[in-house]
Amino acid sequence: MVCDICGKSGVRQRYVSRSYGKGASLLVIEGVPVMSCTHCGESYLTAQTLHEVERIKREREGIATKRTVAVEFDHGKLFNPEGLWDQTTPITARDIAEVRKEMWHKFDQKD
Repeated sequence: MVCDICGKSGVRQRYVSRSYGKGASLLVIEGVPVMSCTHCGESYLTAQTLHEVERIKREREGIATKRTVAVEFDHGKLFNPEGLWDQTTPITARDIAEVRKEMWHKFDQKD
C-alpha cells in the first residue's frame, strides 16, 4: 500500500483504541484501523474509517456499551467514572508507563 503522506509503499494497517470526549461522556472505540507508514512514520485514518467513527459518535446511544473503569487518582484513591470500562482492577501510573513503553518502543527502531 502507498502512503498518503510521503507517497512511498510500505503502509501497514494496525488496530488501535481511540477515545473521544472525557468524564461521563467519554467514548472509547476499540479496533479502529489506522494506516502506519514504515518510511515516514506517519499514522492516519482513511476517509472511510473517519466516516464510520463519526457515525458511531452520532449513534453512540444505540451502539455503545457503558462500562466502568477503576482509575488510580489522588495518590492511591480510586476514581470510577460512570459509563466507562467494567474492570475493577486499579490501573496505576506504573502500569500505564509500562504499556506505553511496550507500545512505543518499536517506533524508534529502523527497518
